[in-house]
Formats: sequence, structure tokens, C-alpha cells
Amino acid sequence: QQDPKKAAEMYQMAADQGSPAACLNMAVIHRYGRGVDKNLWAACDFYHRAMLRVTHLHTPAPLILLAGTPTSAVFLADMHAMGCGVAEDQARALQYTRAGTAPRWFDG
Repeated sequence: QQDPKKAAEMYQMAADQGSPAACLNMAVIHRYGRGVDKNLWAACDFYHRAMLRVTHLHTPAPLILLAGTPTSAVFLADMHAMGCGVAEDQARALQYTRAGTAPRWFDG
């Protein structure tokens, strides 16, 4: 049986320890209110944390892709473009879109 509240607690612990994948999962949890109250600002914060954590790692591209961080950057761009949880900011949305689709994610 699934327990969304317990899953949120476990992902939160992993995010607190620096896991970019857990930050991405916490962003989704907060964005859609699964096991926690829906909180778009917190979702943006976790997307941002996931993106920053991986951009500072020196790991091969497959690990980065598993962490989902290009996804984090693109979702963060989406939230800025729509003003969802943050002020609408098209310029920032474009920055995050470029960050999430930059070739560095794919060249290892």
C-alpha cells in the first residue's frame, strides 16, 4: 500500500542530505500536493535545489540524467513562464530553459 505522506518524509530526508533526485521528487510532491499540502513556492525551491546540486557535481552524464536535473531546470522554467509559485518572469524562464537543454548535460 502506498503512503504519500511517508514517501514525502523519506524524500525530504534524502533531499536534506543533498540528493538531487530527491529534490526533484520533493518538487513534484509539493507541486501536486501528494502527501503534503500543495505549495508551488516550495516546488520551485526544490526544482532550483535539484538543478544547483547537479550542476556542481563532476559526474558522468548518465548519472546527471538519472538525477533528472535537466528536467528540474525545464520545470522551473515552466513555473517562471506561467508565474506558478513565483512571479511571472519570461527572461528567467528562458534562462532556465537554456540551462536545462544545454549540451553540457549530454556530453559527459
